[in-house]
Amino acid sequence: MIGVLIAIIIANYRIYYQSKRMERIIDEKPKLFNSNIASFVFSLFFFIFSLLMIVTAPFYSKYLLERFCN
Repeated sequence: MIGVLIAIIIANYRIYYQSKRMERIIDEKPKLFNSNIASFVFSLFFFIFSLLMIVTAPFYSKYLLERFCN
């Protein structure tokens, strides 16, 4: 498991950092469907969804454990 993680980190380093692709991506500022609004809405939705999962996951997992693991 740790070996896979290390392999992914090394691959990302070689693909993005060493090849200077990272700088090109940052300079181009890629957009979703070439729209600033779509990119903003997607980012906002992803942020709210992630925050919601962080807050509700412990309660939902506790419910599932109590219901199905007795």
